[in-house]
Amino acid sequence: FGKHFAKEMNATFEGLPLGIAGDTTPNVLWRLKNGEMSGYESKVWWLILGRNDLALKQCSEEVVLLGILRVVEEILTTRPHTKVVVNGILPMTNNQEGRLTNQSHRPMPMGLLPPNRRVTTFWPSIVAINEQLKLFCEKHDDRITYFDPSDIFVQKNKRG
Repeated sequence: FGKHFAKEMNATFEGLPLGIAGDTTPNVLWRLKNGEMSGYESKVWWLILGRNDLALKQCSEEVVLLGILRVVEEILTTRPHTKVVVNGILPMTNNQEGRLTNQSHRPMPMGLLPPNRRVTTFWPSIVAINEQLKLFCEKHDDRITYFDPSDIFVQKNKRG
């Protein structure tokens, strides 16, 4: 990170990673609303959110989407001169070959699943959430940009 984003290492960009492993959108929103990030006045906030909400907390697509959008709203409201880049949710799978499956999937609350089984087919939900994030960013403020990570991380097979 340092060689690309640390000014003291002659980086082209200056940035600060503020992510916490296992964090969810409510955690980020709490920190924004309770002053933990009040000293950071950045020109651009790059948000990578939603993955833990979907995978760890088993939230529905709607809850994940609304959580991300609420964090965006909080940043834009409290930092009027800031731009926000909304990174789409990164691809994830439990397939040992790294293949993404297109099976239909609706996350279930944790209490409804046997303790040794969790929903692991996330790709359809990620696609649905990312499509809505992209639409939101295209329709709103010029201070919001969507970044599609699947362009980098997903390679289409011969069948599409």
